Amino acid sequence: FQSVQMNAWLLCVGAVLAAILVVVMMSVSVGAIIHGIAYQTDTFSAAFYAGLKHWIQLFLLFVTAYVLVVVITFTLVVAITTLAPVAQFESAQLLVTIIAGIVFIPLVVVVSFLVRLAAMSIVLEQTHLGQAVQRAWKLFAEHWLVILEMSIVSFIVVGVASVVVLLG
Repeated sequence: FQSVQMNAWLLCVGAVLAAILVVVMMSVSVGAIIHGIAYQTDTFSAAFYAGLKHWIQLFLLFVTAYVLVVVITFTLVVAITTLAPVAQFESAQLLVTIIAGIVFIPLVVVVSFLVRLAAMSIVLEQTHLGQAVQRAWKLFAEHWLVILEMSIVSFIVVGVASVVVLLG
C-alpha cells in the first residue's frame, strides 16, 4: 500500500515539475519569437538568448495569468452553484457549462490579449512586469473594439481551417 502511495506522490511531483518546465520553455520561446520578429533576428541563438534574457518576467506573467483565470472561474462557479437554485436547471453540470461559456471564454480572450501585449512590452521595451501589465491594460482599454474584431476574425479563420483540415 505504501508503494502505491509513494508512486502517486512521485507522479504528482513529476507532473508539477513537467508543467513548470513547459512554462519555462514557453517563456523563453515567446521572448525569442517576439525578439526575432521585431528585430529580424537572423540566427536562432540570438533570438534564443533574447528570450532567455526575459524568461523570468515572462514566466511570472504566464503563471500569474493562468492562476488568475483559474481562480476567477472557480470562484464564480462555486458562488453561482451555491447561490443559484440548481433545481431550475437539469443538473449542476448544465449550470457550470453555461457559466463557463458566459464567463470563461471572454475572460480567457481578454487575459490572452493582455498577456501578449505585456510580453511584447517586456521584450521590446525592456519594461518590468508591473509596468508591462499596466501598459497592456491601457492599450487594451483604448483599443478594445479592434481587439474584439481581431478575436472574431481569428476565431473564424481557425474554425474554417479546422473544418478544412477535418474534411480534407
